[in-house]
Amino acid sequence: MRINIVDSRIKKEVSNDLYLDETDFHPCEPFFKNHPNIIPENAVFISARGLFEHSKYIRYILKMADAMLKVGGKLEIEFYMFSLDSGSSPFRNLSGLMYEVSISFKERLKLISKKTNGDVVILTFDKIASTLPEDDQIGSWSFGIVSDGRKNDRILAIINQIKKFSVPNFEIIICGPPPSSDLPEFVRILEDNDLYFDSRIPISKKKNRIIENAKYNNLVLFHDRFSFPEDWYENILEQGNYFDGFCIRIVDEDTKKHRVQDWISTSLYHFEHEKLFHDKGGVSYDRWVPNWNVNGGFMIIKKHLISRVNLNPFLHWGEAEDGDLCRRLDADGFCLTLFTGTYVTTQTHRLKVGKKRKGILRLLQLLKLKVHIYRSFFNRKKIFRKYLNSEFDD
Repeated sequence: MRINIVDSRIKKEVSNDLYLDETDFHPCEPFFKNHPNIIPENAVFISARGLFEHSKYIRYILKMADAMLKVGGKLEIEFYMFSLDSGSSPFRNLSGLMYEVSISFKERLKLISKKTNGDVVILTFDKIASTLPEDDQIGSWSFGIVSDGRKNDRILAIINQIKKFSVPNFEIIICGPPPSSDLPEFVRILEDNDLYFDSRIPISKKKNRIIENAKYNNLVLFHDRFSFPEDWYENILEQGNYFDGFCIRIVDEDTKKHRVQDWISTSLYHFEHEKLFHDKGGVSYDRWVPNWNVNGGFMIIKKHLISRVNLNPFLHWGEAEDGDLCRRLDADGFCLTLFTGTYVTTQTHRLKVGKKRKGILRLLQLLKLKVHIYRSFFNRKKIFRKYLNSEFDD
């Protein structure tokens, strides 16, 4: 199979080649499910033209090109170079393209040819290693649970849920106290007493221990407040095995109607706390943003990728450890995607659910929220001034 990835404004030639354009690539849509005629790692040649200069989904397109290309196949990128490494707005410069290529492929794709024709650069790569590790199979999963031993009944229920999925190869790893003295053989306990430095919860170290000990490359890493529907694994299979990591819907356990921090973004602005109105965290299911954030409570990720960066062992629970992980994953070439074909539920004792009104009620809700934010902002400044004065008075 020969595949051409092009800007939709390019006129397609009449041939037996398969043509794909920007409408075929969206990080919120499962690529191989939507293209059942394409077999992963089966294409002998992929040509790309006209998209990498401007597409905001450049990393995702590169990842899918990699997933379609067989070992020994060739990827040819034709790129219009407005600049090598200086400003070329509204288009990406060559340095920006090569940055994405190198951190996405690392040393699995080898540059074998670079030709220049005026302002056009043609790069040809040879794929020398498979996209996934050799033992990575869609039917092999590690489920890692972090626990403090206070929800043992819930953990036992989760174990039973996962058992009923009938995953061909699976294991459950619990980092924390064992929930029972009588556990199935597929459940492993990882002690965590040695991970505590002080009274803070060493959530990063606990997750790193699970990552290190996971047997399978498909890893579900989650807290014990989550629960699975009966058809969870059956629906997950529709996503396919070619992903770095993906988010699914997270809804409240009581009604199963309200979103709970499932597809969210994070600010990269270090002085965010000074702003009156903060950027919205929730992202609509049809939208992808580069400052994505994986919910630290529930993540689906490839072990061989998260093992490259791990969580920062010096960050504890409630210290933005998940946001830190996301930024380092992004810098390592990771591409987070969304799959809405299934969900998990979560208890919401601490987290808030997103309840959206409609019509005039929605406008009133937004107005009420902005008034609340405005009043709280200035009230905090007033309280803090009072606090400072009282400190000096003492």
